Amino acid sequence: MPKKLQSDDDDLMKIFEHYAELRREHVEYEDTVHSLEHDIAGLQGRVDQLEELNKQLTEERDQFLERYYRLVTQFELMGGSFDRARAGITDSIGYLRGRPEKHDQHEIPALPAAKSPGNGNGLENGIVKITATLEDERRREEHEILKPSRADASRTPASIRPE
Repeated sequence: MPKKLQSDDDDLMKIFEHYAELRREHVEYEDTVHSLEHDIAGLQGRVDQLEELNKQLTEERDQFLERYYRLVTQFELMGGSFDRARAGITDSIGYLRGRPEKHDQHEIPALPAAKSPGNGNGLENGIVKITATLEDERRREEHEILKPSRADASRTPASIRPE
């Protein structure tokens, strides 16, 4: 083969090798592009899921805050009746602490009934009932102390027996 043909043949072989290498790189590039497109589609799906979850969480947060503010408002409205109930309990405790001993014969005035606007959910009425029950028990105990039993009457001389 002439030298010129050999040189052309070597140049042609280099061109074909370079073309084959470019084809391989092009296929690798297409595979990389396809893989990246697949990854992007997967990530876009995740972004869509996260946006939906964010929307759902925002709605749940708004519902929670609405319920929370409603409860705060209810507690604020009930606060007055709780304050009155607390005052009633404090009065009852003060009454019980100042209660005379069983042998003491002084009359204790009954506590006035609590004035309820009707939104105390029965708490104030319960305090009034407890106070009334305690007052009834105190009167019964006082009455039993003042009234001697028949056994006591038989031991007490007739000159000092109460009639």
